[in-house]
Amino acid sequence: GAEILEAINQGQIERYDILSGFSFAKGEKYFTGIIKKLYKMRIKNENKFENKVTKLIMNSLYGKFAQGRERTVWDGEIFKTEIAEDFPDNCIVIFAIFTTALGRLELWKYLDYAEKNGKLFYCDTDSIHTTVKFPTNTGLGNLKIEGKFNFGHYLAPKMYLLDGMNGELIKVKGIP
Repeated sequence: GAEILEAINQGQIERYDILSGFSFAKGEKYFTGIIKKLYKMRIKNENKFENKVTKLIMNSLYGKFAQGRERTVWDGEIFKTEIAEDFPDNCIVIFAIFTTALGRLELWKYLDYAEKNGKLFYCDTDSIHTTVKFPTNTGLGNLKIEGKFNFGHYLAPKMYLLDGMNGELIKVKGIP
């Protein structure tokens, strides 16, 4: 995939054998139209709840193509987990695989630059904590500054405390 090709280009892999695989021709950009439409809705919308819901849909859209057979259903009294016999019709796993691979490659470029040009403290799928200043832009797909902090205490992945100009920010996975 894309990550293996990048590793080869960077000299991280010298020899490899392809045992089996699939080949996909470059084709349609299936998500471009709907993502642009949702983004326009989001930037025009002043309702914070609707804005958050639109952002959530944009960020999770590709994952629906990798959805498995497990379903949560309401039986009238409680929510239950059921396992369907077949995968959903919209299950096209390569969309999710390719989207996440391209996201990791983009993040890797920033991490590599940060490590070479400053200090890199932490990263996650959607964030970088570093001393390096990157070009920022509020547009779709660009880096945005979420805050400036004087001190960071990192306990574990997705668990940290940041102390900054606007007070403290505590992040714990699963707690907004």
